[in-house]
Amino acid sequence: PTGNSNYFSYKFTSLQNKTVFQAYNGLTNGLWISDGTTTGTEQFYTFNNNIFGNPTYADLIRSVELNNKLYFLLDDDLFETDGTTSGTQASFVIDPTQKVYSLAKYSNQLLVVTYTPNSFPTVHKLWALDVSTGNTILLSTGGPIEISPKGLFNNFMYFTQVNSNGFNELWESDGTASGTVLISANNIDVDWINGEFNGELYFTATVSNVFYV
Repeated sequence: PTGNSNYFSYKFTSLQNKTVFQAYNGLTNGLWISDGTTTGTEQFYTFNNNIFGNPTYADLIRSVELNNKLYFLLDDDLFETDGTTSGTQASFVIDPTQKVYSLAKYSNQLLVVTYTPNSFPTVHKLWALDVSTGNTILLSTGGPIEISPKGLFNNFMYFTQVNSNGFNELWESDGTASGTVLISANNIDVDWINGEFNGELYFTATVSNVFYV
């Protein structure tokens, strides 16, 4: 949207070769889709109209495109859209006692990290969701979990999870419960996964108080 100093747009992602973003057009706050032309740019979903009061924000940064739909977080709930008003709705409720923390794509599955709100210590769960059937597999549960597209390597998803000692452990998953295993030693504290380079997966970690990359 253009033409008014009160207009602004942010959080861009892609869906079916088009751009989806959140924007405020001076009147309403919502989701827009664009094919790169003026006539092909339109708002298709409206959030809270009061942008300065208590606005709603969609997390498009951690969104996932899968089976011609975009899955994203809205107020820590899982939503889906096909880029139309009628096709934008609340998606699967994986665990009614938990909120959604983050998403990632693995093969034809949607990996979903959920958490228990207002609890200490925080309990995170990692799920593999088949979006065509709604079937879920619980892969891991425990401390805070971080997943990222950078963790995809050699047909596995690598992620970190905090153990009872406060260390970030490195885990490997093939999308099944039995194939989700801890692979790091107990003296390794993984800071983040950097991604694949030259046929190897790189991550940054502290080992016995020594920082390594």
